Amino acid sequence: MQAAGRDASGEARSLLAFHLREVGCRRFFSELAELAGAACVDTRPILSHLGVRASRADRFWSDLARPEQIEEPFLREFTQAAREASIPVLLGGHSLVSGGLMLLTEHAWREEDQRLQS
Repeated sequence: MQAAGRDASGEARSLLAFHLREVGCRRFFSELAELAGAACVDTRPILSHLGVRASRADRFWSDLARPEQIEEPFLREFTQAAREASIPVLLGGHSLVSGGLMLLTEHAWREEDQRLQS
C-alpha cells in the first residue's frame, strides 16, 4: 500500500474500514467477536481508507493498546474499543500479519491435527 503510494493518494481500500465506518468502533469489535475467538488487525489499511492521518507515535501507541497516549481521536477510540473487546485483539502493521503469524498458525494447526489423530 505504502510502496505503491495508495495510502497518500487516497486509493487504499479496506473491507474492514467500509464496515467500521458504518457501525462504529464498539459494534465493529462486538461483531468481530461473534465471528472469531481472537483477531489480528492490520490497522494501516483501515486508517488509510478512512483518511486518518495518525502520527507514527500514535500508531505505535495503538499497537501497544495504549489509547490514553494517542492524540488522534479516531485512533484513540478504535484502540480503546479493541482493548475492551470480548476477545483478544492484536493491532499492528503489516508485520503483524506476515511470516511470524503464518508460522504460528501452521504450528497451531499441526498441533490440532496431531490431537485429533490421537
